[in-house]
Amino acid sequence: MPFESLHSLLYRTLKVNHFPHPSTILKEMSLRLYDNSCNYIDEKKVWYYQLMQMVKMLAYEHDEFVLNKFDKLFIHEELLRRQQEHFIYHFSGSKYCPKCLKENLYHKLHWDIKLVTICTIHKKRLLESCVYCDRKSRISRIMQDECQCGKRFSESLDTKEIHSQMELTIQEEIQSIIFGNKREILIENNDVLTSEEYFRFFVLFCHLVDGLQIEGLFINHSDCNFFNFGRKVKGKKDVLSFNTLTMFVHSIITEPSKYLYLLLKRLDDKEQVPKGITTYKLRLLYKIINDKSGKVYGKIFKSYVTGIGNYGVNRGKYNDVKISKKDSLTCNETVKLYGVPHRRVKFLCERGILIPKTENGIQLIDKRSVEEYVAIMKSSLNIRQTQVLLGTSLEFVKKLVLKGDLKAIYGPHNGWNEWVFLKEDVKRTLNWILSGSVCVDNILDGYIPFTATVHLVKNQGITVMNLIELLITKRIESIVLNSQLNLKGVYIKKSDIDKIIELERQKRINQYGYSLKEVAKILNQDRRKIEKLIHKGEIQAKYVLKNANGSLSYYFDKELINNLIQQNNN
Repeated sequence: MPFESLHSLLYRTLKVNHFPHPSTILKEMSLRLYDNSCNYIDEKKVWYYQLMQMVKMLAYEHDEFVLNKFDKLFIHEELLRRQQEHFIYHFSGSKYCPKCLKENLYHKLHWDIKLVTICTIHKKRLLESCVYCDRKSRISRIMQDECQCGKRFSESLDTKEIHSQMELTIQEEIQSIIFGNKREILIENNDVLTSEEYFRFFVLFCHLVDGLQIEGLFINHSDCNFFNFGRKVKGKKDVLSFNTLTMFVHSIITEPSKYLYLLLKRLDDKEQVPKGITTYKLRLLYKIINDKSGKVYGKIFKSYVTGIGNYGVNRGKYNDVKISKKDSLTCNETVKLYGVPHRRVKFLCERGILIPKTENGIQLIDKRSVEEYVAIMKSSLNIRQTQVLLGTSLEFVKKLVLKGDLKAIYGPHNGWNEWVFLKEDVKRTLNWILSGSVCVDNILDGYIPFTATVHLVKNQGITVMNLIELLITKRIESIVLNSQLNLKGVYIKKSDIDKIIELERQKRINQYGYSLKEVAKILNQDRRKIEKLIHKGEIQAKYVLKNANGSLSYYFDKELINNLIQQNNN
């Protein structure tokens, strides 16, 4: 009989020879034949040898009567895990068409394919249980044409009408490919898939949509709210649910611009697709879009992920989509594209430097803000680079910032641990510092380095910032080497510094008095001797100031020291 299954063939052959059921002669697998169709041959099963002995004895070419002949269409071990046959074929229960049974009482092999849901001859939905008692229809009972309740399957009234012409059209197309009547299938943009390519994508898409909510994706006529292809989804896995699944998957394959977009948006929905499941489904999607025959799906995928607001399925390790046209980026894309460390990206978002936003539950970053930040950083210097450019110390750089003479774009004032400066701002500050100096090729006589000058004047209370002010206002003469245009190349006229030092010294003497060192020199006495006189109380200090390092500085009244000089002279 056309498209007959092995179980049906054995049953009819043995019945002609007055055996009521195959189990009466295949005693070692009698229970298996009642519960399982054995239409899928597995060499690892214990009953395989006995069944093959029976088939050989009857001189049957069993290859045409078993589900294994469809494996080349459905089973792809390089794509998915083992035991794929359990997703595709019925092993326990089976389906039937009452009118087919009434015309010819035999079981058709393709009824055991889960993707087959309609009898295209009678244009009726296949049944999978007794319409009277709702018991699951097993092939052993179908071949007897009698349910346990006593009702005949061939006399069942079909209560499940086809809902639309679309269902029938899709099933006719799928079954024509399964039977080999159709070798190619036309999809969008006049692209063509072979039967093997079509079902390779079909199985992958079935796993991809498995567990997703049907509402919002496709019309649902089943009692299940989710696509139910695998084993992890709770819910009834029946003809209606598989009919909805096959219709949607076929529509994705043939009309991807309409249905693949809907699927990608659903994969973006973090409330419906948890993170762990998304990772698995992205792997499946990667297999599809990178398949040599899946260019049409790859183009739509690339178009989707470069569209505004749709970024959830864009993972760098799953695709090679260019992201130059995007308006928003994920954190990982920002890290990959611009080389900004992950922690820095989060910090910048917290500080408002990068503009974060949320779309479809996905945390995104405004690309323009990233580009502005990267452009700034490319033309910026950290504090150490600034120190080198200015030719001075880190402390001096900080003093310039605190005084307002050097602008920092980032620093402790806006939550950064380190200072960051625009290179042009640093150069502007350097030019301002050197504005009072004359450029020369060689060091002139009578000039000393800026660094040496700093050490000379610090004892007089003149700070580096004071010295810079003297340079800028040209109150002291200075030169700068053309070969070293920063503070390391600045030299100051020694005589000008001496005048400044003496002037500051006189100011200090008038305000505080002579220092301990000056008193020792004036009295021509050892410094230690003066210190002893202080401790004995013979000489009183006018001021005792505590220095930053904790030491004490003694200052003596000018008149007191002058009197001591007169006493020594007398």
